[in-house]
Amino acid sequence: MAFGISAKGLLSILGVAAIGGFQYLDMKQLIPTQSVFVQYHSSYVDQEVEQLNTLRHMPSIGFGNFISDWGFLQFLQYFGDEESRNVNGYGMSPEYMAAV
Repeated sequence: MAFGISAKGLLSILGVAAIGGFQYLDMKQLIPTQSVFVQYHSSYVDQEVEQLNTLRHMPSIGFGNFISDWGFLQFLQYFGDEESRNVNGYGMSPEYMAAV
């Protein structure tokens, strides 16, 4: 070959590209659509509210900072979830801050 790539090297590159293409197609099927998210969103909100109430009323036993840090990390995940904000907005933010 003109560029110094052997047949084995070219076959390896094509094999990796084919495997990557198949994996991409499989992963594309696993990504949920917006309709699936909206369908399960109400149960997700109910679950989050229950978790926040549990976190808010949990005895600290000397680990108050740990519990508030955990609540703040959950708030950051909620705040950064664009799909959830498109459906719910920022309505749960005060509940997260009350738990923190």
